[in-house]
Amino acid sequence: TIVFLGFFGYNHLKSMIYKENQVNIILYPQEKEHFDSSLNRLKRETYFEIKNPDRTKISGISFNETEKIENISDLISRLFEQDDKAKINPDYSDVNCSNIVKEITFENDPDILELDENKTVLLRINQKERFEKVKNLTIGDKIRVYDNSSKEELFQVALEYDTDGEFKRIEEFSRLWKNELNNYFKEFSSLTEFHKLLVENGLSITNEFTLRNWTNVNSQIKFPQNKKDLSVLKKSINSDMLNENFNDILKYRLGFNRIMKSLGRRFSSEISDYIQNKKKGKLLMRFSEKQIQQFVDRNAKERIIKTIKVIDNEQ
Repeated sequence: TIVFLGFFGYNHLKSMIYKENQVNIILYPQEKEHFDSSLNRLKRETYFEIKNPDRTKISGISFNETEKIENISDLISRLFEQDDKAKINPDYSDVNCSNIVKEITFENDPDILELDENKTVLLRINQKERFEKVKNLTIGDKIRVYDNSSKEELFQVALEYDTDGEFKRIEEFSRLWKNELNNYFKEFSSLTEFHKLLVENGLSITNEFTLRNWTNVNSQIKFPQNKKDLSVLKKSINSDMLNENFNDILKYRLGFNRIMKSLGRRFSSEISDYIQNKKKGKLLMRFSEKQIQQFVDRNAKERIIKTIKVIDNEQ
């Protein structure tokens, strides 16, 4: 038996995993978080290594798995039940982000993308599309990179699957903080004056247009992206209604963000599967062929790589 009185990183974990000895490790809470993160990384790396087609060619042994697809209503409930410090389940996430980023430009397209070299994209070869890591791409490749710009459609799908009414409460608390912000706004002569005061109080947004959207209870923005901005609004407005419901506002902001990120990953996976195999997953079943093609054209359009530039993003 070997006992470690601390954790020294990813390579330390690998050395422990592959020893024949029984290993015990004593961790502080901060070390436990680092350990769990390293263990998840090792699991993901191992999973994708086993699925690697080159391994199948060399060994002659294929890797078959039973796909576990979580019901969307269960997903919504699970993410709301997690405590505030819980990490989002990395479903459909990329494996092992590195410090190497590739800057990619495209022919006849002004977009410039900065992608981690281990991110997977769809690559077209001989009229077929397959997944490929960014680090293996070359100039002239035809690729699709998914961009989650269908948030409103995802929100409507989530509403349909929301059997426990969590999204109704999201709407309730989203409107609550906006209404309180609107009531406070009435005390000012202009949006510019209002914005200036909030910035002086610590608000992070520099664009008045964002603040105007916040004052619109029907806008697609449900909550500020920055949690600190909500605290600034609470302190500035200082209304009984906002103060009494602030913890619930934070709770449903967090739940909303978790759900939309997870659904975004699932939507990305289904879009990729549709492009490759013309199969509809549970989310895409809600949309017509025409709507799905619009998603593909908007969120995963095919482009030809013009230049690739390596960026060291370690600092």
